[in-house]
Amino acid sequence: MLILLVWQLFRQQYHQADVRLIRWTQATLMFFILTLSLTSSSIQTYLANNLQQMLGSDLVISQNQALTDAQLSKLHQYARQLSVSQLVNVTLTNDHHWQAVQLKAVDDLYPVQGTVQVAFEADGQGQPLSHGPKSGEIWVDSRLFASLQLTLGQSLDIGHGQLKLTGLVQHEPDRLLEGHSVAMRALVHLDDLSLIQADNARFRYLLTGDESELNTLKQWATTELVTAQFYDKYSGHPLAMFWQRVENFVGLASVLLFLMAAIAIDQAGRRQLLSQHRFAAVCLAMGSNKPQVFALSFGQWLLTVIAGLIPATALAWGAEYLILQQMQIQFTDLSATRVWTDLFNSYMLLLALLAIFQIPNWLVMAKVTPAQLIRQMASPNHLLPRYGFALIGVAVVAFVYSDNGLLTAMTLSAMAATLMLMVVLTWLVLRLGYTVTSRTTGIMAFGFYMMKQRLLSKSIQILGVGMCATLLLFTLSLMKDIGQTMEGYTREHDGNLMITQANEQQVQDIRQWSAQTGSEIRQLKPFWYGQLSHINGQSLVELTTGPSESLASLQKPIRLHFSIK
Repeated sequence: MLILLVWQLFRQQYHQADVRLIRWTQATLMFFILTLSLTSSSIQTYLANNLQQMLGSDLVISQNQALTDAQLSKLHQYARQLSVSQLVNVTLTNDHHWQAVQLKAVDDLYPVQGTVQVAFEADGQGQPLSHGPKSGEIWVDSRLFASLQLTLGQSLDIGHGQLKLTGLVQHEPDRLLEGHSVAMRALVHLDDLSLIQADNARFRYLLTGDESELNTLKQWATTELVTAQFYDKYSGHPLAMFWQRVENFVGLASVLLFLMAAIAIDQAGRRQLLSQHRFAAVCLAMGSNKPQVFALSFGQWLLTVIAGLIPATALAWGAEYLILQQMQIQFTDLSATRVWTDLFNSYMLLLALLAIFQIPNWLVMAKVTPAQLIRQMASPNHLLPRYGFALIGVAVVAFVYSDNGLLTAMTLSAMAATLMLMVVLTWLVLRLGYTVTSRTTGIMAFGFYMMKQRLLSKSIQILGVGMCATLLLFTLSLMKDIGQTMEGYTREHDGNLMITQANEQQVQDIRQWSAQTGSEIRQLKPFWYGQLSHINGQSLVELTTGPSESLASLQKPIRLHFSIK
């Protein structure tokens, strides 16, 4: 009987304008959260699979200084296999063509896991190899091959010697460690790196072993190798935490959406509540008890949520597909993956948030009596529960998507300041307009009079419109900041020629050349390479709890310039 009453109430109110507005508002929130959750699940799954295929080892230790013999012995003690690589940025030339290249020098044990895909003909298929180039050989990728207009079998001048081009690299098993860099790449044997005499190489140690031994090794390396970076198959993809930060920030920015939804649901729910009062009063007069009335209201609300959840899920799947299609330009193997636990968690979060918005109405329904049906008694507004539970819902969203207390506080404070400013300006304008037009007649004066009489209700409606504009401006500002940040990577140097590194003999040659050509040396700075290891006695790993731009900058080696007086 109760189920039939719930269904009857749901069908009776389904096509009402207020119920339709509530249903559409809930569906919009569901669509946003589900799209964010589904897209994130697919990306995290892709990153997890990508980690297994492209790390090239069980553990990677990367730093800007070579390990000592004692430290290498420690690695050999715990690792089953160890391979050493060095990465150097160089410039390769061929006739009149030149190209900046990331040169990787590998030893005889490379790769320790997986294979290197190499083609030995310009248009040939790649062959899987379990070794790198031999001494005296160089392999380049296809873009570098085309950029320098090379031919297989020719010799390339590198430093103080020559290397023979014998293959085209199509895939490296440790490619993940380069991120999604667009730098052109070349592979040589570690013995040939002496031809370049580079002192700014990055050292990389690829290890294999079981999880317990590698965990012990990581604990030792964390204290002994304070400037090193660690990647392993058991700690997640290096990009996973960065994507999680993006997801959390987008979810945190959705606080404005939830505030707008709370206002819409509250305004429409007040009128819907009147019809629910009458229905509940009739049920009480016919012999139903209070728990049955509450179950009636809850069942009607649950059917409304489900009615919005079904199309929202379908649209979220479609949006996820379109988003992943765009991202496949950079991540070719990315595809939609169904992680049902993540979808279930999103459903539970949405139900909890929407239930919080509905609690004030349920509190009113708990106090309904048949006398209200006869006397048409007006229900009190209950402002504190109405807006108090809306703020609780916002707090839940902030808690779920917060991974940085400072960022969360700054974002919510900015939003709160914006809302308070809109409230104050709205009240000032309405009161000032009423005062100015109180002794006049006309539509404007009547409008200010009516709005002043319903100051709270109109203020909330204006606040909802204002938040729509705030959300639009926030989105535009965010896109502008992202664009400016990307443009900020374009560096402008003082002068039209920059030499990044030169020894004493080369400096003398540069001075002689500048004197012969009439050029001016504007800056000449001696330097040492250095890297920050500790802040206030704590290592960078201990000091930071999540990825950030500041952490990425601090982990990079720097040149310490100095002046000799």
